[in-house]
Amino acid sequence: MIDRAYVQHMARCNRRRNENLYGTADRLSAAERNRERGAFFGSIRKTLNNQQTHHRGRVHCMLTQARVKPSDTDLPFLPD
Repeated sequence: MIDRAYVQHMARCNRRRNENLYGTADRLSAAERNRERGAFFGSIRKTLNNQQTHHRGRVHCMLTQARVKPSDTDLPFLPD
């Protein structure tokens, strides 16, 4: 059942995922964040600006390929 506690938990998970991915992306130069990578939105920066869940997976992959691997973003691996 979706209740207040569930929604709050998911909001915390969302914040942690965003902090993880944006924090990792910040370790790259602006030029690297803006570099064309052949993704649907092109660059890491443009993909981060489209916050649906499946785009997080794409950004995670692009960051890993750029050698700045973020932490896991899957729900079972996030702290409570």
